[in-house]
Parts: sequence; C-alpha cells; structure tokens
Amino acid sequence: MRKLCVLCAFVFLLNAVSAEDVDLRYFTRRYFPRLSVGEDFDGCLENTDGVYYSVDVQLKQDESPLSKSIQLHAKDNMIHYNYSNIHRAICGTICGLNKTHTVINETVRSTLKSCLNKKIYDKYGLEVDSVTVFYVKTNDKEPLSFLYYFAIFLVATILLLNLGGSLYTCAFPVEKTSLITAFSIKNNWKELCGSEKESFKCIQALRFYTNLVTLALHSGVFLSSGLIQNEEYIEDAFSGIKSSFTNLRIVMQTFFVIGGFLMANKVLGMIEKNQFGLKCLPKLLLNRYLRIMPTLLFMVVLTATWIPKMGSGCLWERVVVHEGLMCKKNWWHLVPLVQNFFPFENECLPQTWYLGADWQLFNFSLIILLLIWKFPKHGGKLLLITSFISILVIFLQSYILNLRPIRSSISPDLIRTRFQGDDTMFYSYFSPQCNWAGYHIGVLAAYIYRKSLTDNWDLKNSRILKMLFLASGPIVAASIFMGGDLHKREASRFEAAIFNSLDQNLFAAAIAVQILGCLFKMNDFYINILEWKPLQSLGRLSYCSLLIHTGVLRTYGGHQLGFTASDYNFVMLFAGVFCVTYVLSVPLYILVEAPAGNLLRMLLNSKKVTAESVHATNEKGVVKKMAEKINAQQISDSPMNGNVLS
Repeated sequence: MRKLCVLCAFVFLLNAVSAEDVDLRYFTRRYFPRLSVGEDFDGCLENTDGVYYSVDVQLKQDESPLSKSIQLHAKDNMIHYNYSNIHRAICGTICGLNKTHTVINETVRSTLKSCLNKKIYDKYGLEVDSVTVFYVKTNDKEPLSFLYYFAIFLVATILLLNLGGSLYTCAFPVEKTSLITAFSIKNNWKELCGSEKESFKCIQALRFYTNLVTLALHSGVFLSSGLIQNEEYIEDAFSGIKSSFTNLRIVMQTFFVIGGFLMANKVLGMIEKNQFGLKCLPKLLLNRYLRIMPTLLFMVVLTATWIPKMGSGCLWERVVVHEGLMCKKNWWHLVPLVQNFFPFENECLPQTWYLGADWQLFNFSLIILLLIWKFPKHGGKLLLITSFISILVIFLQSYILNLRPIRSSISPDLIRTRFQGDDTMFYSYFSPQCNWAGYHIGVLAAYIYRKSLTDNWDLKNSRILKMLFLASGPIVAASIFMGGDLHKREASRFEAAIFNSLDQNLFAAAIAVQILGCLFKMNDFYINILEWKPLQSLGRLSYCSLLIHTGVLRTYGGHQLGFTASDYNFVMLFAGVFCVTYVLSVPLYILVEAPAGNLLRMLLNSKKVTAESVHATNEKGVVKKMAEKINAQQISDSPMNGNVLS
C-alpha cells in the first residue's frame, strides 16, 4: 500500500512538472485562431447606416498555454504562419459604429479593439493588443473624378480607331502600314497568329512556358496569402516536397536571358554592318521605352479607375481597391521604370518589377556593347570578365548584407505580408544587380551566336555544345530543386551567398544553351518542344498576360473569404486564371499593344531585315549563313511579335 502511494505521488508530481509541456502539445494549430475571418459583407451594408471595416489584429503574447503555443509555432517562420497577427473583416454596426465613423480616430480604434477583444477572448481566451484599420466601406457611392471620364474617353478612342482601321483595310486592302491601318484588327490578328515566318521560334515558346509557370506560382502565392479555411494545407506544403516548387521563381531568369540575347544580337548585327555608334543610342533607348509604355499606362488607368468598380466583397477593398489607390498615388514609379526600387507592397501593378529591372539592365548592357564596339578585339575577354563580376556582385551583396537564401524568403508569412520589410526579397529578387548575371548570360550567348556567323565557328557540329544542350533540361530541373532543405534549417552566411549567386544563374546558363541549341538545330526532341507552332501566338501574348493575370487573381479573391485549399482546388484555380488571362490578353494585344507597335515602327522608320538585304550588305560573305535565317532580327525589331519582354 505504501509503495502504491509513493508511485501515485511520483506520477502526480511528474504530471505537475510537465503540465505546461502537455498544454503546449495539446494546443496544436487546430486550436489557433483563424488567420482571416470575414463577416457578412452584403448583409452589413444593407443597413443604410452600415459600415464595414477591414482590420489587422495583433494579439497579446502572454503566459497562457495557447499564446505560448502560438509563439512556439511562429518561431519556425520559414514554414509556419504567425497566428498572433490576424485579419478580421467586421461589420461596425455590431460594435455600435455607423457610417459617421468613417474617419479613423482613437474612438473608432478603441471601439473596434474592445469589440474584437470580446469576440476573440470568448472563443480562444486570447486578448487583443492592438488593431490597425486597413479600410472602411459604406454603401455610399463615391463621386467620379476626372480620371474616370478620361478612362472612358481613352477606351472609346481606342475602340473607334480600331473600328476605323478595320473598315478601311476591308475597303482598301493595302500591305503597307499607315496611320490608319496600324489599327486594323484583321492585320493585327494575322500578326498574332504568326502569318510571318520567324527564325527564333524557340524564343516565343520559352516565353509561353515561363509565363505558364509564373501563373501557376502566383496561383500558389494567392492560396498562401492566408485567406483560406485550412491554413495547415499551406504549412504542410512548405514543410514537404511541395516546398521545392517555391523555387520556381527562378523561371523569371528566362525573360532576362531572352532580353539580353535579343538586344545584344541586334546591336552586334549593327556593329558588323558599321551602323552602330553613339548616335544610335537615343533611338535604341526610345524604341525600347516606347514599346513598353502604351500598354502599361493603359492598364494603369484601368486599374486606378474602373476595375475597382467592377465588384465588392469582404476583401474587395483590401486586394482590389487598394491596388487602384496605389496606382493613383504611385503611378509615377512606372513612368521612369524604377518601380523595383520601391517597397513591393505599395506598388501599382507590382508584378511589373521585372520591367524596371529589365530596362535598367538594358541601359547598362548598352555600355558594355559600346566598349565592344570601341575595342572589338577584346570583346570576348570583356564579356568573360563582366560575367565574373556580375556573379561576384551577387555573392558580395548577399554576404555583406547577411541575406537569407532567396528561396527561404518565399515563406507563408512573408507571402501574406507581401514581403514587407524583407531585405532578401528586395535585394536578391527585385533589384537589377541580382539579375545582372542572367541578363549578361543572354548577351554572352548572342556574342557566341554572332561569332559563329561572322567567324565561321562550327558550333552546329560542336560536341561540347551538343552535350550541354542535352544536359540543359536536367540542369533546369536541378536548379529548381536545388536547396530543397533550406526551408527546414538555417543556412550560414557563406552558404546563403553561394546559393544566391549560383542557383538562378545556373538556370539562366541552361536557358541560354537551349536557345543556341535550337538555333543550330541540335536535338529534335528539344526543338519540337520549343518550336511547337501553337506556342508562337501564345508567346506573343506574354506581355499582356503579365499585366493582366494578377488582376484576375485579385478580382477572384476579392469576392470571397474562406475557401478550402487543396491540390484539386489549386489546379482548378490555375486553370481558370490561365484561361481568363489569355482570353483577356487577346483584345489587349490586338487593340492596344499591336497598334502601338505599328505606330512606333512608323515613327522610328525601322525596316524589317530580310534575308536578301542581309546578303546584299555582306558582299564578302561575312554573314552569309545569316541569309539562311529569314528575318533573324525581326523578333527583336518588330513590336508585333509580342517582344516587349525581349
């Protein structure tokens, strides 16, 4: 009996000592508060005095078992959300507020804090530390400003010009582009469908494949933004094999490689024909800039005006109207193409960070090509030295600033906050210096390609290039899955610097090899994948789809809150976003991008380079092989080919 009492006392003491640990284990994430909860939006605003608030809530971190469990869970921030920072969309009428309380002051904040504190404490036993009101919505209609009427005038003008150009083309069929026929829907449709033969077919296919992966990645980012019922699905995905797919962000290097290749191919061709010099720079820069701006500014106007008017919902103001406000406030970031130098979370059309980085690298690479023009004998050495420096810059930047491996910055909580305050994402993804090496790899590939034409390098029969071309596919896959364990452990400063400087540039090098392999027709398997005819038209829509797809995701998510995430729902979301994006991209291309390209070509008096003209300008046969490639420079000269991403 005595032994039994001693044993019971020992078990009691053991349980008392480990009670806190048992509590922490007991309060798993199914007991955590939901990250995002929204009350009935339409029901709230049916009341004439109704007011609806979107609020970010910071919970107190105290000694309660649930609070300590949340804190412990949040420490592994590379795969977990922080459940101390939650979002609530709440009807202010329930809290005693009405439409007279649209101005956010201390009274409104304290009332919302008290109301939310009662709800959260009654359900979870947690207290509210602070609230931040993100937006206020009432059923009052806002007056339309001049910008809205300007948007109507702009759209009506574009439609009338395209209607007039189409009718004129039908009545007076002409092949030469004029001010009127530039807006011909029939002609622009023919260009979209690829009526004209191209040499660089693989370029358009690579654009499409890259855009396809980007749409899939952004669909996953949308699910990871914390607006779902089952947050554990995202956390489990980041802790498992699916975390490797977060590194798909490196596919953007494809656009940088293509941009560097096409720009250098054009400039080097001009150097060969003694047509390049300082006087050419303004025209080159103007051509590049004006190919980007018309479609971009058109989307800025729509995003700032009528797109936010297209719907409503508990998240509509937060994800749709907010971007419209940023376009009204920060549109000037896009005009000089410096949007990648500003915080990502407050940008208009934030996905266009790529356009800023590409424009900056375009300008810088022109300086490199000017040096090659001045010192042609040292061109190869100069490019190799620049390649080394561009990779060294990424390494030193990462090491000195103590940046994390870039793939670990794509984590649930950082996605949810749109990478707010994350130095790694800012310096290792959006900045021009971190993408310099990829762009320069494209320049180097163009230099090799031009040398094979002018100096008779027999690259078509090169065993080394054939082996690299065969290996390029596995290298692309390996670079995507590289560092798969970095979401589960802390990398050293040196390891992070090595990863950031090599991972995406290994991918870029493989893409450059694929371009060269396709140009020299080295492997039928890869060529059939990269030159499939239907992909040519889809590739030309890359720029329009880049501008449109995030708006499709935002308007879809703004109507609802709390849908269930699953593999099936992800596939269906991606399929829907893909179809809607490309359906909307067709009219944007035909009505805006293509006519703007036609007008630009007329303005700059650029002429298409044909096989005959190339042969005629090279009487000694210096570029004889180039004559076999019809319109070899056309894809980089003509805006009609959707080459704004070049």
